[in-house]
Amino acid sequence: MGGADIDITQLDGSWNLVSWRHIADDGEVTAPYSPAATGRIILDVPNLRMCGFLMHPDWPASDGEQRLFLSYSASMELHGDTLLHRVDFASNPRMIGETLRRRVKLDGDTLTLETLVTVGRSGQSGRHILVWRRN
Repeated sequence: MGGADIDITQLDGSWNLVSWRHIADDGEVTAPYSPAATGRIILDVPNLRMCGFLMHPDWPASDGEQRLFLSYSASMELHGDTLLHRVDFASNPRMIGETLRRRVKLDGDTLTLETLVTVGRSGQSGRHILVWRRN
């Protein structure tokens, strides 16, 4: 993924999650938080700030089962086709202080963000691909 450099001003605005998939190194594709996960990312380009929210579609749970929710806020920088998020607030405290790197692809009102290969809690490595549509 990747391609030509993107003008950061094209990313400004609010984006709704269309799809989120995890592709493991062995090729297995899963949908974190369920295939119906919901989310929004707000990119405030004039202030170089962002915030993002991802959640299981049935959050909060009323049946006692754990449901997942993630949110964070960060400063942002764009270098070529790589967007950096320097996390300063997060629902997961382990993320605070981290710099998240996302490969960016923009096609009209569709924004695709792809993580670099990461190792998850299960020890399995892979990458996340999130597709967003301009709100």
